[in-house]
Amino acid sequence: MRQEKRLIGSLYGSANTPVDIPKLVDLFKTGRLPLHKPLGERYELSAINEAYAAPSRGATGRAVIIPDGAVSGRPRARRD
Repeated sequence: MRQEKRLIGSLYGSANTPVDIPKLVDLFKTGRLPLHKPLGERYELSAINEAYAAPSRGATGRAVIIPDGAVSGRPRARRD
């Protein structure tokens, strides 16, 4: 016997965005939602291979890739 199947996507899960987004913003503003913690080192685009290899060297967090020269005076890789 054949059964029909459907794949249904979601946008931001089953959240109530008019209510939930302001709550998230308030949590962030009061310091109770530390969005910076999952971020790892910053790499200029020219160091993309270094960023790709970083997890194999034990780096944690998501690498942040920035355009070359976008932030002057910063080293090529930096953890905030």
